[in-house]
Amino acid sequence: ITAISGSTYALVASLEDDAILIIDITDPTNLSLTAEIFDGTNGYNALGGASDIEIIQISGSTYALVASASDGAIQIIDITDPFDPSSVASLFDGQSSFALYNPFLR
Repeated sequence: ITAISGSTYALVASLEDDAILIIDITDPTNLSLTAEIFDGTNGYNALGGASDIEIIQISGSTYALVASASDGAIQIIDITDPFDPSSVASLFDGQSSFALYNPFLR
């Protein structure tokens, strides 16, 4: 859950669909789908088995770090504009000596 520009958003990982949903929950009685992000599209290559999400803010920007169990990877997504999220980076198990087999963000 994160607040951006006066609205509140839930980021939901879909393990089976290899996807992330951004949902506007500002009014809990009127939920609104803001964005859907699928593995293998638009530079998103590390969402296979998306299983865990952490939200961080760095220098005024908001990012989602997504752990992907099936890919053994972490995908970083800029969600500063939740209607137009963008892939920033991905890191895979074994890449540059990183051990990311079945990662979780805790």
